[in-house]
Amino acid sequence: MFDLMFISLDIMCLLYFYYKILQIKYIKKIESKIVRHLISIGICLILFLISFIKLYAIPIIYVHVFIFMLIFDIIFYFINKNREKKYYKYNFIAIGLSFVYILISLFLGLSVYKKTYDINTLKSISNLKIAQISDSHIGNTIDGDKFIEYIKEIDKENVDLLVITGDFVDDDTKKEDMVKSCYALSLINTKYGVYFVYGNHDRGYYNYRDFNTSDLENELIKNNVKILVDEYVMFDEFCLIGRNDKKYPRKNMDDLLTGIDTNKYMILLDHQPADYENEKGKVDLVLSGHTHGGNLFPAHLVISFLNDQVYGKKEIDNTTFIVSSGISEWGMPFKNFCNNEYVIINIVGIK
Repeated sequence: MFDLMFISLDIMCLLYFYYKILQIKYIKKIESKIVRHLISIGICLILFLISFIKLYAIPIIYVHVFIFMLIFDIIFYFINKNREKKYYKYNFIAIGLSFVYILISLFLGLSVYKKTYDINTLKSISNLKIAQISDSHIGNTIDGDKFIEYIKEIDKENVDLLVITGDFVDDDTKKEDMVKSCYALSLINTKYGVYFVYGNHDRGYYNYRDFNTSDLENELIKNNVKILVDEYVMFDEFCLIGRNDKKYPRKNMDDLLTGIDTNKYMILLDHQPADYENEKGKVDLVLSGHTHGGNLFPAHLVISFLNDQVYGKKEIDNTTFIVSSGISEWGMPFKNFCNNEYVIINIVGIK
Protein backbone atom coordinates (compact mmCIF):
# COMPACT_ATOMS: atom_id res chain seq x y z
CA MET A 1 0.00 0.00 0.00
CA PHE A 2 2.77 2.42 0.99
CA ASP A 3 4.79 1.56 -2.12
CA LEU A 4 1.76 2.37 -4.29
CA MET A 5 1.23 5.63 -2.40
CA PHE A 6 4.87 6.66 -2.89
CA ILE A 7 4.72 5.83 -6.60
CA SER A 8 1.50 7.84 -7.02
CA LEU A 9 3.04 10.83 -5.28
CA ASP A 10 6.17 10.47 -7.39
CA ILE A 11 4.21 10.52 -10.63
CA MET A 12 2.09 13.53 -9.59
CA CYS A 13 5.12 15.56 -8.52
CA LEU A 14 7.25 14.59 -11.49
CA LEU A 15 4.56 15.57 -13.98
CA TYR A 16 4.50 18.98 -12.32
CA PHE A 17 8.31 19.20 -12.41
CA TYR A 18 8.25 18.19 -16.06
CA TYR A 19 6.10 21.24 -16.79
CA LYS A 20 8.20 23.54 -14.57
CA ILE A 21 11.49 22.48 -16.16
CA LEU A 22 10.12 23.36 -19.58
CA GLN A 23 9.35 26.87 -18.24
CA ILE A 24 12.96 27.59 -17.23
CA LYS A 25 14.21 30.38 -19.47
CA TYR A 26 17.47 28.61 -20.31
CA ILE A 27 15.54 25.53 -21.37
CA LYS A 28 13.09 27.66 -23.35
CA LYS A 29 16.01 29.17 -25.30
CA ILE A 30 16.90 25.76 -26.74
CA GLU A 31 15.65 25.82 -30.32
CA SER A 32 14.80 22.14 -30.64
CA LYS A 33 11.48 21.29 -29.01
CA ILE A 34 12.45 17.61 -28.89
CA VAL A 35 15.68 18.40 -26.98
CA ARG A 36 13.78 20.56 -24.49
CA HIS A 37 11.35 17.73 -23.75
CA LEU A 38 14.12 15.11 -23.60
CA ILE A 39 16.00 17.16 -20.99
CA SER A 40 12.89 17.55 -18.88
CA ILE A 41 12.00 13.85 -19.22
CA GLY A 42 15.57 12.84 -18.38
CA ILE A 43 15.70 14.87 -15.15
CA CYS A 44 12.31 13.54 -14.00
CA LEU A 45 13.25 9.97 -14.91
CA ILE A 46 16.42 10.15 -12.79
CA LEU A 47 14.43 11.37 -9.79
CA PHE A 48 11.82 8.64 -10.32
CA LEU A 49 14.42 5.86 -10.50
CA ILE A 50 16.16 7.11 -7.35
CA SER A 51 12.85 6.70 -5.53
CA PHE A 52 13.09 2.92 -5.89
CA ILE A 53 16.39 2.65 -4.01
CA LYS A 54 14.67 2.77 -0.61
CA LEU A 55 15.92 6.36 -0.28
CA TYR A 56 12.56 7.66 0.92
CA ALA A 57 14.30 10.97 1.64
CA ILE A 58 14.43 11.70 -2.10
CA PRO A 59 10.67 11.60 -2.86
CA ILE A 60 9.90 13.30 0.45
CA ILE A 61 12.21 16.16 -0.52
CA TYR A 62 10.70 16.72 -3.92
CA VAL A 63 7.14 16.26 -2.66
CA HIS A 64 7.80 19.23 -0.39
CA VAL A 65 9.45 21.18 -3.20
CA PHE A 66 6.30 20.46 -5.23
CA ILE A 67 4.03 21.68 -2.41
CA PHE A 68 5.95 24.92 -1.86
CA MET A 69 6.23 25.65 -5.59
CA LEU A 70 2.52 24.99 -6.09
CA ILE A 71 1.62 27.33 -3.21
CA PHE A 72 3.81 30.06 -4.66
CA ASP A 73 2.38 29.49 -8.14
CA ILE A 74 -1.14 30.01 -6.78
CA ILE A 75 -0.15 33.12 -4.82
CA PHE A 76 1.80 34.45 -7.81
CA TYR A 77 -1.13 33.93 -10.14
CA PHE A 78 -3.43 36.17 -8.09
CA ILE A 79 -1.08 38.94 -6.94
CA ASN A 80 1.22 39.53 -9.91
CA LYS A 81 -0.18 40.77 -13.16
CA ASN A 82 3.19 40.73 -14.90
CA ARG A 83 3.67 37.03 -14.24
CA GLU A 84 6.64 36.54 -16.57
CA LYS A 85 8.78 39.20 -14.88
CA LYS A 86 9.19 37.67 -11.39
CA TYR A 87 8.23 34.11 -12.15
CA TYR A 88 11.66 32.58 -11.52
CA LYS A 89 12.29 34.49 -8.30
CA TYR A 90 9.22 32.89 -6.76
CA ASN A 91 10.43 29.44 -7.80
CA PHE A 92 13.81 29.94 -6.14
CA ILE A 93 12.15 31.22 -2.94
CA ALA A 94 9.85 28.17 -2.92
CA ILE A 95 12.75 25.75 -3.41
CA GLY A 96 14.77 27.49 -0.68
CA LEU A 97 11.90 27.35 1.82
CA SER A 98 11.26 23.69 1.10
CA PHE A 99 14.88 22.79 1.82
CA VAL A 100 14.88 24.80 5.08
CA TYR A 101 11.71 22.93 6.02
CA ILE A 102 13.38 19.59 5.21
CA LEU A 103 16.55 20.44 7.18
CA ILE A 104 14.44 21.24 10.26
CA SER A 105 12.54 17.97 9.78
CA LEU A 106 15.81 16.06 9.41
CA PHE A 107 17.13 17.54 12.68
CA LEU A 108 13.93 16.58 14.54
CA GLY A 109 13.93 13.14 12.91
CA LEU A 110 17.41 12.41 14.24
CA SER A 111 16.92 13.86 17.74
CA VAL A 112 15.48 12.07 20.79
CA TYR A 113 13.96 13.74 23.85
CA LYS A 114 12.46 12.64 27.14
CA LYS A 115 8.70 13.05 27.52
CA THR A 116 7.18 12.83 31.02
CA TYR A 117 3.57 12.21 32.05
CA ASP A 118 2.17 12.28 35.60
CA ILE A 119 -0.97 10.25 36.30
CA ASN A 120 -2.99 10.23 39.51
CA THR A 121 -5.23 7.30 40.40
CA LEU A 122 -7.68 6.55 43.20
CA LYS A 123 -6.63 2.92 43.18
CA SER A 124 -4.45 1.55 45.95
CA ILE A 125 -0.99 1.51 44.38
CA SER A 126 2.39 2.79 45.49
CA ASN A 127 4.13 5.26 43.21
CA LEU A 128 5.08 3.48 40.00
CA LYS A 129 7.58 4.81 37.45
CA ILE A 130 7.38 3.34 33.94
CA ALA A 131 9.64 3.88 30.93
CA GLN A 132 8.09 3.32 27.51
CA ILE A 133 10.04 2.79 24.28
CA SER A 134 8.12 2.46 21.05
CA ASP A 135 8.93 2.22 17.35
CA SER A 136 12.71 1.95 17.53
CA HIS A 137 12.75 0.32 14.05
CA ILE A 138 16.35 -0.64 14.81
CA GLY A 139 18.71 0.19 11.97
CA ASN A 140 16.86 3.19 10.59
CA THR A 141 17.96 6.24 12.60
CA ILE A 142 19.14 4.16 15.58
CA ASP A 143 21.53 1.22 15.30
CA GLY A 144 22.41 -1.27 18.03
CA ASP A 145 25.18 0.85 19.54
CA LYS A 146 23.02 3.98 19.64
CA PHE A 147 20.19 2.02 21.24
CA ILE A 148 22.55 0.92 24.01
CA GLU A 149 23.31 4.61 24.68
CA TYR A 150 19.61 5.44 25.04
CA ILE A 151 19.03 2.48 27.37
CA LYS A 152 21.86 3.72 29.59
CA GLU A 153 20.26 7.16 29.56
CA ILE A 154 16.87 5.70 30.56
CA ASP A 155 18.56 3.61 33.27
CA LYS A 156 19.50 6.85 35.04
CA GLU A 157 15.78 7.51 35.54
CA ASN A 158 15.59 4.58 38.02
CA VAL A 159 12.33 3.27 36.58
CA ASP A 160 10.35 0.40 38.10
CA LEU A 161 9.30 -1.06 34.76
CA LEU A 162 10.36 -0.80 31.10
CA VAL A 163 7.85 -1.59 28.35
CA ILE A 164 8.50 -1.93 24.61
CA THR A 165 5.27 -1.13 22.77
CA GLY A 166 6.02 -2.58 19.36
CA ASP A 167 8.02 -2.10 16.17
CA PHE A 168 11.25 -2.81 18.00
CA VAL A 169 12.77 -4.07 14.72
CA ASP A 170 11.91 -3.77 11.04
CA ASP A 171 12.45 -5.47 7.69
CA ASP A 172 15.69 -3.55 7.16
CA THR A 173 17.11 -4.35 10.62
CA LYS A 174 20.38 -6.29 10.53
CA LYS A 175 20.80 -9.27 12.85
CA GLU A 176 23.88 -7.71 14.44
CA ASP A 177 21.92 -4.61 15.42
CA MET A 178 18.97 -6.71 16.61
CA VAL A 179 21.24 -8.77 18.88
CA LYS A 180 22.93 -5.67 20.30
CA SER A 181 19.58 -3.99 20.96
CA CYS A 182 18.20 -7.05 22.75
CA TYR A 183 21.38 -7.16 24.83
CA ALA A 184 20.88 -3.48 25.66
CA LEU A 185 17.58 -4.31 27.35
CA SER A 186 19.46 -6.49 29.85
CA LEU A 187 21.52 -3.49 30.99
CA ILE A 188 18.65 -1.61 32.63
CA ASN A 189 17.93 -2.13 36.33
CA THR A 190 14.22 -2.27 37.14
CA LYS A 191 12.09 -3.57 39.97
CA TYR A 192 9.57 -5.41 37.78
CA GLY A 193 11.52 -6.13 34.60
CA VAL A 194 11.24 -5.46 30.87
CA TYR A 195 8.15 -6.38 28.81
CA PHE A 196 7.59 -6.49 25.06
CA VAL A 197 4.55 -6.55 22.77
CA TYR A 198 4.61 -6.99 19.01
CA GLY A 199 4.03 -4.21 16.54
CA ASN A 200 3.04 -4.58 12.91
CA HIS A 201 6.70 -4.56 11.74
CA ASP A 202 8.37 -6.84 14.30
CA ARG A 203 7.49 -10.10 12.56
CA GLY A 204 8.47 -8.64 9.19
CA TYR A 205 6.54 -7.95 6.01
CA TYR A 206 8.85 -9.09 3.21
CA ASN A 207 11.04 -11.77 4.85
CA TYR A 208 14.35 -10.56 3.42
CA ARG A 209 16.15 -9.75 6.68
CA ASP A 210 18.90 -12.03 7.97
CA PHE A 211 16.96 -13.25 11.04
CA ASN A 212 13.45 -14.47 11.69
CA THR A 213 10.85 -14.01 14.43
CA SER A 214 12.17 -16.99 16.39
CA ASP A 215 15.65 -15.44 16.41
CA LEU A 216 14.19 -12.20 17.77
CA GLU A 217 12.20 -14.01 20.47
CA ASN A 218 15.23 -16.08 21.51
CA GLU A 219 17.39 -12.97 21.87
CA LEU A 220 14.71 -11.15 23.88
CA ILE A 221 14.19 -14.11 26.21
CA LYS A 222 17.95 -14.61 26.58
CA ASN A 223 18.17 -11.03 27.83
CA ASN A 224 15.34 -11.48 30.37
CA VAL A 225 12.68 -9.67 28.33
CA LYS A 226 9.16 -11.06 28.80
CA ILE A 227 7.05 -11.24 25.65
CA LEU A 228 3.31 -10.73 26.11
CA VAL A 229 1.01 -11.99 23.35
CA ASP A 230 -2.62 -11.66 24.47
CA GLU A 231 -1.69 -12.41 28.08
CA TYR A 232 -1.13 -10.64 31.36
CA VAL A 233 1.17 -10.64 34.39
CA MET A 234 -0.15 -9.96 37.91
CA PHE A 235 1.94 -8.01 40.39
CA ASP A 236 1.05 -7.14 43.98
CA GLU A 237 -0.45 -3.76 43.14
CA PHE A 238 -0.97 -3.70 39.37
CA CYS A 239 -1.57 -5.87 36.34
CA LEU A 240 0.34 -5.59 33.06
CA ILE A 241 -1.55 -6.77 29.94
CA GLY A 242 -0.03 -7.22 26.48
CA ARG A 243 -2.24 -7.33 23.35
CA ASN A 244 -1.14 -8.88 20.11
CA ASP A 245 -0.97 -6.28 17.34
CA LYS A 246 -4.22 -5.69 15.47
CA LYS A 247 -2.55 -6.85 12.25
CA TYR A 248 -2.71 -10.39 13.63
CA PRO A 249 -5.52 -12.50 15.12
CA ARG A 250 -6.03 -11.53 18.75
CA LYS A 251 -8.43 -11.83 21.66
CA ASN A 252 -11.17 -9.29 22.20
CA MET A 253 -10.87 -7.19 25.34
CA ASP A 254 -13.42 -9.14 27.39
CA ASP A 255 -11.64 -12.43 26.79
CA LEU A 256 -8.24 -10.85 27.39
CA LEU A 257 -9.29 -9.47 30.78
CA THR A 258 -10.94 -12.65 32.02
CA GLY A 259 -9.63 -13.57 35.48
CA ILE A 260 -8.01 -10.21 36.26
CA ASP A 261 -8.64 -8.56 39.62
CA THR A 262 -10.08 -5.23 38.46
CA ASN A 263 -9.28 -3.63 41.82
CA LYS A 264 -5.65 -3.60 40.76
CA TYR A 265 -4.28 -0.81 38.55
CA MET A 266 -4.45 -2.22 35.01
CA ILE A 267 -1.94 -1.26 32.32
CA LEU A 268 -2.55 -2.35 28.73
CA LEU A 269 0.16 -2.41 26.04
CA ASP A 270 -1.32 -2.18 22.54
CA HIS A 271 0.94 -1.07 19.69
CA GLN A 272 -1.68 0.59 17.50
CA PRO A 273 -4.00 3.20 19.07
CA ALA A 274 -6.97 2.02 17.08
CA ASP A 275 -9.35 0.20 19.44
CA TYR A 276 -10.26 2.85 22.02
CA GLU A 277 -13.95 2.02 21.74
CA ASN A 278 -13.35 -1.45 23.17
CA GLU A 279 -10.58 -0.48 25.60
CA LYS A 280 -12.04 2.59 27.30
CA GLY A 281 -13.45 2.03 30.78
CA LYS A 282 -11.98 -1.48 31.00
CA VAL A 283 -8.38 -0.70 32.00
CA ASP A 284 -6.72 2.25 33.72
CA LEU A 285 -3.88 3.00 31.30
CA VAL A 286 -3.24 2.14 27.64
CA LEU A 287 0.24 2.64 26.14
CA SER A 288 0.67 2.72 22.36
CA GLY A 289 2.97 3.91 19.59
CA HIS A 290 2.75 3.20 15.85
CA THR A 291 1.79 6.70 14.64
CA HIS A 292 5.21 8.36 15.04
CA GLY A 293 3.32 11.39 16.26
CA GLY A 294 2.09 12.14 12.75
CA ASN A 295 5.58 12.26 11.22
CA LEU A 296 5.31 15.08 8.72
CA PHE A 297 2.76 17.79 8.06
CA PRO A 298 0.33 17.25 6.35
CA ALA A 299 0.73 13.44 6.50
CA HIS A 300 -0.56 13.53 10.09
CA LEU A 301 -4.04 14.23 8.70
CA VAL A 302 -4.10 10.77 7.07
CA ILE A 303 -2.61 9.18 10.20
CA SER A 304 -5.31 10.88 12.31
CA PHE A 305 -7.98 9.31 10.11
CA LEU A 306 -6.54 5.80 10.56
CA ASN A 307 -6.05 5.94 14.35
CA ASP A 308 -8.02 6.99 17.43
CA GLN A 309 -5.20 9.27 18.55
CA VAL A 310 -1.96 10.43 16.96
CA TYR A 311 0.04 11.64 19.94
CA GLY A 312 -0.07 12.53 23.62
CA LYS A 313 -2.39 11.85 26.53
CA LYS A 314 -6.17 11.54 26.46
CA GLU A 315 -8.69 10.41 29.08
CA ILE A 316 -11.88 8.57 28.11
CA ASP A 317 -14.24 6.92 30.61
CA ASN A 318 -11.62 6.77 33.38
CA THR A 319 -9.03 5.28 31.04
CA THR A 320 -5.85 7.21 30.28
CA PHE A 321 -4.51 6.70 26.76
CA ILE A 322 -0.90 7.63 25.95
CA VAL A 323 0.51 7.47 22.43
CA SER A 324 4.27 7.89 22.02
CA SER A 325 5.78 9.41 18.90
CA GLY A 326 8.47 6.73 19.09
CA ILE A 327 12.20 6.83 19.70
CA SER A 328 13.04 6.54 15.98
CA GLU A 329 11.56 6.85 12.52
CA TRP A 330 10.29 4.42 9.92
CA GLY A 331 11.44 4.57 6.31
CA MET A 332 12.76 8.13 6.39
CA PRO A 333 14.68 10.22 8.93
CA PHE A 334 12.19 13.12 8.89
CA LYS A 335 9.77 14.39 11.50
CA ASN A 336 8.29 17.82 12.10
CA PHE A 337 4.89 17.29 13.68
CA CYS A 338 6.56 16.33 16.98
CA ASN A 339 9.84 14.94 18.38
CA ASN A 340 11.28 11.46 18.70
CA GLU A 341 11.11 10.46 22.35
CA TYR A 342 11.23 7.91 25.10
CA VAL A 343 8.45 8.24 27.66
CA ILE A 344 8.60 8.36 31.46
CA ILE A 345 5.26 7.85 33.23
CA ASN A 346 4.84 8.55 36.95
CA ILE A 347 1.75 6.89 38.41
CA VAL A 348 0.74 8.20 41.83
CA GLY A 349 -1.79 6.17 43.82
CA ILE A 350 -3.53 6.71 47.16
CA LYS A 351 -0.98 4.68 49.17
